Amino acid sequence: MSDNTENSVGYAKVNEVAKYLNISTGMVHKMIRSGNIPYRRIGKVYRISWAWLKSDTNLTLGTTAPVDKSL
Repeated sequence: MSDNTENSVGYAKVNEVAKYLNISTGMVHKMIRSGNIPYRRIGKVYRISWAWLKSDTNLTLGTTAPVDKSL
């Protein structure tokens, strides 16, 4: 199984997002709840697209992001 950490394929865990953005996991959860970070919910856990993280994250963190609750 390949490790998708910090590449543009797949989804990151909350703790990976926190490390990548240099913020706390609590802040990541707060940003998810406020709609500033787009996510997918898989069971009870949140996953954030590495493609979104690798894009110009600084410009999009201040806006409301779409939420995909299809899973």
